Amino acid sequence: MQYLHIEYSSSDLPHGNLKSSNVLLGPAYEPLLIDYGFIHLVNPSSFINTLFAFKAPEALQHNQISPRCDVYCLGVVILEILTGKFPSQYLSNGKGGTDVVQWVASAISEGREVELLDPEIASNKNSLGEMKQLVHIGAACTESNPQNRLDMMEAVRRIEEIKANGVDQVQKSRTIEVLPSLREGFGDPSQAYDNQGHVVDQSNKRHGTSSFGSKDNFEFGIS
Repeated sequence: MQYLHIEYSSSDLPHGNLKSSNVLLGPAYEPLLIDYGFIHLVNPSSFINTLFAFKAPEALQHNQISPRCDVYCLGVVILEILTGKFPSQYLSNGKGGTDVVQWVASAISEGREVELLDPEIASNKNSLGEMKQLVHIGAACTESNPQNRLDMMEAVRRIEEIKANGVDQVQKSRTIEVLPSLREGFGDPSQAYDNQGHVVDQSNKRHGTSSFGSKDNFEFGIS
């Protein structure tokens, strides 16, 4: 979506029908979007029943779509994934599904974001912080006023920021797992380690000798 909004920004050609059923996964789980440009094949009288972007509040009122409508659709997809609920916004008859936009907005106002999460997602306690942030991004994408809604670039930036922070947390947790073994005297005495527990290349350094006593009493000698 970010690519489409950048490459075709001058043409004002939104996707128009972004929903979970139009997001496919390739062999390496890369997302593949379908139905782009489908809007030009649909009779204008059928827009509201055919294209999901027309479910955005401003499209319902003015019968026009814009890139901000795509952002609204992205927000619904995010909330669908996080909650595990089928959005009522996908339906044309107004019956069935869950109004994920209103449900999430109410829960955020009451500080109950974790209660929104699909149990399988909520069971991973290490990622709850990141998932709560994603809930807020989904809510910001589905603001009823398009002027208060995120644009696509900012939405993607925030998602990538959460992803980067998550990677950092994983690396830190792995470091914490490695360092205790070194502190307990189980490191290889023939190797040198940095403060993250990684082996340091000593090929160009003057070699030293070390002798380990008990785990509470280390003695080092340098020659």
